[in-house]
Amino acid sequence: MTQPYVLSSGELSIPVPRLTRRKIINITVSVVLILSIGCILSLNTFAADKLLYSNDLTYLGAFKVPAGSYGGSEYDTFSYSGAAIAFNPANNSLFISSHINVQYVGEINIPTPVNSSNINSIPSATVRQNAYDIMEGHRTHIKAGGAAETTQKVNIGGLWIDTVQNKLIGTVFNYYDGDTSQELEHFTSGLTLSTSGDFTGMWKVGANFSGIGAGYKSGYMTAVPSSWQSAIGGRALTGDCCNSIIGRTSRGPSAFVFNPSDLGVKEPTPQIPMLYYDPIHPTLGDYADPGTDHLWKAADRIGGVVWPPGTKTILYYGHHGLGVHCYGEASACGDPIQIYKGTHAYPYTFYMWAYNADDFLAVKNGTKQPWQVVPYTTWAITFPFPIENVDHRPSAAYDPATQRLYLSQPYGWNWSMPLIHVYKVNIGITPPPDPTPSTPTLLRVSQLGE
Repeated sequence: MTQPYVLSSGELSIPVPRLTRRKIINITVSVVLILSIGCILSLNTFAADKLLYSNDLTYLGAFKVPAGSYGGSEYDTFSYSGAAIAFNPANNSLFISSHINVQYVGEINIPTPVNSSNINSIPSATVRQNAYDIMEGHRTHIKAGGAAETTQKVNIGGLWIDTVQNKLIGTVFNYYDGDTSQELEHFTSGLTLSTSGDFTGMWKVGANFSGIGAGYKSGYMTAVPSSWQSAIGGRALTGDCCNSIIGRTSRGPSAFVFNPSDLGVKEPTPQIPMLYYDPIHPTLGDYADPGTDHLWKAADRIGGVVWPPGTKTILYYGHHGLGVHCYGEASACGDPIQIYKGTHAYPYTFYMWAYNADDFLAVKNGTKQPWQVVPYTTWAITFPFPIENVDHRPSAAYDPATQRLYLSQPYGWNWSMPLIHVYKVNIGITPPPDPTPSTPTLLRVSQLGE
């Protein structure tokens, strides 16, 4: 029997067995295996915590939202629409809001997108379900106690499918809430649009505090990835931004965590504020800042948000003004795109604001305030077709199974019809660039279509 070596440490003697050649080989193999497993775990952790950048999005092409009438009136079309879309995994389809004058919702099948700058080469979707009033006459019932808004237009702000409850969740916003009387903003509906009696709402997410009310959460929504739900504290994010009467809405992206199953069960539905910029804290840019390098302008519109599973990136999508802020008539502000009186910052580009979920956790844990969170990067998006109008908010939807991102371009073709652009999101491991928020570069409008 081999005698052990003895290592002494003060009065403690520790016997150490004599190592044979075979034992050394076995230990070496074990160490290599442990290090290999550690590397794999490290890579998997990095992949799950990935931050997305512009080079992680590959453009696949576009398709047209179908023209024509798909309902019972001349306004049951998808022209002057595209302000809200939601991906339906059951049918590989999109729910989409209809004509701005009626604000119904229909469903379209997704064709194979085509990458071309020739509009005649872009395929058209087909209609799966005609446009219906899924709010069943309750769209304007947004004041306290469910009273109706009778003087201002109420629009659909966002659509999202809760696959846990198999329901369509929606939001509405008062276009010009001058007296800040909107109290309610969320609703639910079944997925068969022609079915009546399955509407519930309108519901209120979160109690108002410090002026933070419906105007901060009456727009876009997205699912929280399952791996983040426990830490974040809920299954979904909701928010809103950049509406008329800027004092009642966020000066940039916003996010409030909620559980869709609480809608109509708990009143108001509990919320956790994660991100917003109020009038006292205009971190990304104030209403009338004259500079061209701010990450938010009063003329911006943000209508979509997605959180791709496998990443810790929350992507906000909209259009961004690259010029100097100007309020007034379009002619006085030198704006040929936004033709109405209001806020201008010509020229414009479609745009992404990318946020790190770690910052949201810091807010939840009390080490940051919601207005202290800033995007870790931003970038301009160039579609093959130029911006024709910025009156409508664009929207976004995401398919986690295929990692496809759908971005709407209102007025994308035939002036009034939306286009849907499709990107593949690379969730795999790629070396990230310098995580510094980009400074917007001034672009000519002609460049946006090149």
